[in-house]
Amino acid sequence: MLQSPRFSVGKPIWPVGMEREQNLDVGFTATLNVSDVDSVTLRIAAASLYRVFVNGFFRCHGPSRTAPGFFRVDQWRLDAQIRPGHNVVAVEVVGYNLDSSYVPSNPSFLQAEMVCDGRVLAATGHADHGFDAFPLGQRVRRIQRYNNQRTFMEAYRLAPGYDAWRVDPAAPPEPAPVGVCGDKRLIATRTPQPTFDLSAPTWHVAAGRWRTGLTPDHPRRVPPPEEQSRYDVLPTLELQTITPASRTSLDQPIDGPLRIDLPADTWHILDFGRNITGFIGATVTCAHPTRFYLTFDEILIDGEVRFLRNRSDVVRYELAAGRYQLETFEPYGLRYLQLVALDGGCTVEDVYLRRLENPVAVEGAGVGGAQFACSDQGLNRIFDAGRATFAQNAVDLLMDCPSRERAGWLCDSFFSGRAEPDLTGRCDVEAAFLENFTLPDSVPNLPPGMVPMCYPADFSAERCTIGMFIPNWAMWFVLELEEYLHRSGDRTIVDALRPK
Repeated sequence: MLQSPRFSVGKPIWPVGMEREQNLDVGFTATLNVSDVDSVTLRIAAASLYRVFVNGFFRCHGPSRTAPGFFRVDQWRLDAQIRPGHNVVAVEVVGYNLDSSYVPSNPSFLQAEMVCDGRVLAATGHADHGFDAFPLGQRVRRIQRYNNQRTFMEAYRLAPGYDAWRVDPAAPPEPAPVGVCGDKRLIATRTPQPTFDLSAPTWHVAAGRWRTGLTPDHPRRVPPPEEQSRYDVLPTLELQTITPASRTSLDQPIDGPLRIDLPADTWHILDFGRNITGFIGATVTCAHPTRFYLTFDEILIDGEVRFLRNRSDVVRYELAAGRYQLETFEPYGLRYLQLVALDGGCTVEDVYLRRLENPVAVEGAGVGGAQFACSDQGLNRIFDAGRATFAQNAVDLLMDCPSRERAGWLCDSFFSGRAEPDLTGRCDVEAAFLENFTLPDSVPNLPPGMVPMCYPADFSAERCTIGMFIPNWAMWFVLELEEYLHRSGDRTIVDALRPK
């Protein structure tokens, strides 16, 4: 095992009494005044997920996932974003508190500190140089799940200046009272830090208008009518009340800066050229209040993005008049992105995907990264597709798919584990994946000694019947563990698993 990391000063904190609130987004800010920016490191652990901005610029997203009740400590260098003088470091944390196969349902918290040459510049829970905390209130909390494996869909109600807290120390409201949440079981992050490179769409596929006001006969992916009052919005139901009324095939490359006018009740489809996993971003300007949707998929069906094909690939924004820089909090996998304007209409510019990928596997980057080329272009394309598939599925876990579930399923990991040393020369992600199985004394609602088929994941009585598991997935685990020992020579994880 790696040595357990320690925070010098930082304590796990959260707004008092809200640790178990569902789908709650909380902002944390610290202001730094530095003259030497040679080495500024952010240590951070959180539940459920976080992203960090430095002086308004995106820096990172995390954490690296691990077993329920344990937390990996990520360490990020901030040197490139920190400047001499005053700096604002902003951390957005979303606590889901919802059982899933994606992120464990731990009580929400943030534990963080910034260190320069051994000196703590700011830390959560520090009396003099702490982080202010405040619920953001921009996320629609009472909303459908994205699917049963992941957590909630993303939907927001925004006004201009909604993100000023990331830049301006005077912008946030009065800090909320916070409490220290108790010591956390911290472990080190094993995996390389992911890439966050930007990709732009390469092709403008089509555009058209909507026919609105429909009443679907048999709406799909929606709660029963008697439960619908529990939700503030139902994006999947809203989008089933519209249908394309016209379609114009554009079929043209995107060679320069992209600007799309979206009058009310219109749509455009963009093509990124291949499947990519990451955070969807764009600059959106509205002259009037607008409902703006992002719908997406890996394929087109009859020239359309069928957002229900892959469960519910939708992000919803309610925007007051103004200009916005939008970026999804969650990563999604897609090739085709549909921009949808309802009500007031808007202008969309600078569309991108901020890729979330294994940095060593991406295009052979880093020490040990694989390179392949031959005279058969078909083989070259197969290799590139395989490498891209691995890079998106092996960020902090060996996952079954990078979007719909983002879950650490066994059997999938057996084959990904074989690919990792071929593509990266290392076994970092597989080691982290297997280490997670060593941590819990037992897994609730599984027979003693049974290996969970998917981990880290929640196996609460509410989510699964007692004893629900796929028995042959445990056999894949045994085979993978043997091969991991041969690949890595690492007996530490193997010996830790022997009692289990």
